[in-house]
Amino acid sequence: MRWLRLLMVVLLAMLAWLQYHLWLDEGGRRSVAKLEAQVEQQARDNGGLQERNDALQAEVEDLKARYRAGKVGDVEVKEKLARALNGFLDPLRERRALYESQSGLADEVVFDGTIKMREEARKTLGVAKKAMGLSSVWNRISRKAEDVKKKTKGG
Repeated sequence: MRWLRLLMVVLLAMLAWLQYHLWLDEGGRRSVAKLEAQVEQQARDNGGLQERNDALQAEVEDLKARYRAGKVGDVEVKEKLARALNGFLDPLRERRALYESQSGLADEVVFDGTIKMREEARKTLGVAKKAMGLSSVWNRISRKAEDVKKKTKGG
């Protein structure tokens, strides 16, 4: 009889553990609800983009028809091209202005990149020296040079 109670406690503990993972843990109901909200938002965004694409397609078809009929002037085409290019470049310009407004950011990026590059180059050079059998030769040369420097400073 005692083992039945123990079995019941173990089964209840397993059930509680499973329920916790189902409702609260990563990948559980909370995560699913969050992902569903993201999917709905993306669907709304896609709908807006589809409307924009449909409008652009209609404009292109109109231009094709008028071009074939000889009713499209150079000025109109150039204005449309300028609008399209500016629409494409505006986000890039905004991002550039953001980075430009952050004083010292470029210097910091260059400095951090240089430090990382030096470490990577040191590792790569070590592998290359070892592969060519030069690491022991280099170690011997550097030890001799250090000994010479110590002797000339001390003597």
